[in-house]
Amino acid sequence: MGMIGKRAQIMIVQMAEYIFDNHNIDVMNTKRRYEPVVISRAALFNACRGLMTSTQLGKYFGMNHATVLHHQKNHDALLMLDYYRQLYFALMHIRAEYDDVAKQYHDDVLKELDELKREHGILQYKYERLKEQYEKVNS
Repeated sequence: MGMIGKRAQIMIVQMAEYIFDNHNIDVMNTKRRYEPVVISRAALFNACRGLMTSTQLGKYFGMNHATVLHHQKNHDALLMLDYYRQLYFALMHIRAEYDDVAKQYHDDVLKELDELKREHGILQYKYERLKEQYEKVNS
């Protein structure tokens, strides 16, 4: 399996710097199994998914490919954690600068989020009106 391309290496370094600058966690130079490090590394691995193999990514971090696959398998469950979810989307934002497919996905997710916020506002409004009517009838 070949080495990771220069562009992907620059992206990984930028992601690692983001994690360090914003969360003071060094995912590059520690093998510790401290939960914030593990979760941060999982977010980075999953943000890189599809750009390189698990073997390439594992080798780059001095780990076994099984570790990368483990984090990929747990991605959906990890998304339930606020920290992981916010970090993953921040890293995907970085990836979007390097990858057109990720950029399109990122843009689509933002459009979907805006639509959900709009729908939420409409439902909130309807709820408030129904609540007022209910309280009028039952007072």
